[in-house]
Amino acid sequence: MTLPLFPQYFSSINLSAIGIGLAFAAYGISFLIFEALWGFVYERYGIKGVMPPLAVVLTSVALLFFARPADLTQLLGIELLLGLGLGGAGVFPRLAIAQQAKHADRGRTFGMLGFTYSIGATLGSLLGGLFGSLIGISDSFVLTAAITFASFVPIWWGNRSQSQIEEIEADEIGHTEQNPPSSKRFNRRGIIVLGLVGLIAAGGNGFYSLIFPNILLREPRLSVSVIGISIVIATFNLSTGLTQPIVGSLGSRKPVKWIIGCLTATGLCYLFLVVAQNIIQVEIITIATGAVYAAITPLTLSLLTTFVPRGYWGRVIGLYGAAEDVGILVGASVSSFVWGIWGPQYAIAMMGLIYVLIGATCFLASKTGALGQESRSIDSVTG
Repeated sequence: MTLPLFPQYFSSINLSAIGIGLAFAAYGISFLIFEALWGFVYERYGIKGVMPPLAVVLTSVALLFFARPADLTQLLGIELLLGLGLGGAGVFPRLAIAQQAKHADRGRTFGMLGFTYSIGATLGSLLGGLFGSLIGISDSFVLTAAITFASFVPIWWGNRSQSQIEEIEADEIGHTEQNPPSSKRFNRRGIIVLGLVGLIAAGGNGFYSLIFPNILLREPRLSVSVIGISIVIATFNLSTGLTQPIVGSLGSRKPVKWIIGCLTATGLCYLFLVVAQNIIQVEIITIATGAVYAAITPLTLSLLTTFVPRGYWGRVIGLYGAAEDVGILVGASVSSFVWGIWGPQYAIAMMGLIYVLIGATCFLASKTGALGQESRSIDSVTG
């Protein structure tokens, strides 16, 4: 709900493109540090208890602060607090799914997580645009804080199901043949490559959700209202969400090939976005971008669990989230600087070229064996 609100909020406090980059850099740094730390905390103390609710409280409080105008210094502090709260909220469901889902089902299950998130983000962005127009930006931030606080309900329900989770974990541990041999050792080269994938995937998502709405608001040839911005964000999230469970399941047999292909296709969609002349063309390209982008994160997370022993999943998922946070930092702050200095077309083209470059890196890694052996193991398991 906040994504369509931020462009108007930044405009109301006269924040420049460079200032927007600094704000998102503060958020990215905070997310980077604390999501990694949350992974260690969950691994040490488990996902049941006070930690998940605490992440919800911190996020809700941070959103309340946006209800009042702030100078740049105050804004940087609020963004740091927001990253602290959302870091815990981001690791929690991923680790829960990694612990519950059988190996062959993880691609589909992570895809379902992405679908659930995207549906919430789609409805949220539409509601954010609607309430931003009806009740104003400040009251809309208060409403988003209240809705975020309501996340206590699924956390409470999840804690009641903890005994079932533990039974599933014990069952999976007792059937180790369902996991490929690589899950008993570290594949450090593979982890690094997948970290780069997570970085660019989050960077592109952050660009589309955080920087691109500001470009739409301020560029004369693409200028749209708050509701129009919310529709673009909702379109991207809906396209991604509806596609993720499908590609998460289909791509689980050949995850590396799917990741390479989707990275390259996403980069090409960004390059097409450079030459878009009106909002209709932007919407069409957005649908295509969301569809090809959808497979990257669920397949990467599924593949990542085969690269490390089970006992290290918490910290590795947290560190993977930290790599995504670096992507948010780079994607949001650097692209905003490029936008401010050279123009929006250069910022969009930069993101597209980075996607293509990371796709080529994954291709070379698969040829050298960093990813190829793990993909064959998955094929044999899912087959």
